[in-house]
Amino acid sequence: MAIQVQEIVDRCNMMLDAENSDRYLYEQDYRPAINSAIQYVVSAFNSAFEQNKLSPESLKELVRTRVWQASTYSRVAFDATIVGDNLWSVLAVYPKCTTIPTSPTIAAAADESVYRSDVSFRDSNYSCHRMTSEGWTQRNLNPFVPGSSLITCDDLVTYAYLDPCDYTGGYTLTNNEFEFEISPSVAGELVAIRYLKLPVETTAIGDTIEFPQSLTNMIVDKTLYYISVKQGEIPLYTATERELNNLINLMS
Repeated sequence: MAIQVQEIVDRCNMMLDAENSDRYLYEQDYRPAINSAIQYVVSAFNSAFEQNKLSPESLKELVRTRVWQASTYSRVAFDATIVGDNLWSVLAVYPKCTTIPTSPTIAAAADESVYRSDVSFRDSNYSCHRMTSEGWTQRNLNPFVPGSSLITCDDLVTYAYLDPCDYTGGYTLTNNEFEFEISPSVAGELVAIRYLKLPVETTAIGDTIEFPQSLTNMIVDKTLYYISVKQGEIPLYTATERELNNLINLMS
């Protein structure tokens, strides 16, 4: 369950002894402080992910799986304005996926991929390996490289993807210039991406924060911290090892 912004404001007012006063206002004080706290927690999670101390899957409130139809070039463009989410981290890419409903209309492949908001991911027999730019160039030369186009036996085929890149030059995308490429080619086929979305920043006191409730105290503490920074009482600092360990304990 998400965290209520109103609860953060109420608890901060209590700790600041500012109940029923106009000393701290939402637009001027709490909204920027809460959004700074959200950014801090995202940064702390990134540190934990890099150290393999937490899995992105632990943030189930922010995990999504969506479906696209790949372009003629076996690429998928993630456009935040169309999907409605800002991409934080890719968890998995599933080529040749099945959907709900089970027999969606598939148009001919085009230069641009198509976000399929009309279907939901059901299943796939494949999961793409994540490749480096250096390894990607070997897929057409080495049959033992994941994503190799040299394998012709369906039972032995493995798929791979390359992190998004701007490929435009000879053609221009209408919606997004950054695309994931998948190999072997899945041109015109359905591809699902399981990803972690960035939490949306708050705009109103009636909003919710897309973090588990176990992080409420951390959000409150960091909100108070950023209000204190605004008042010039303490200096800015980065996440400490103690705070990182606290985050890991809260999510365990």
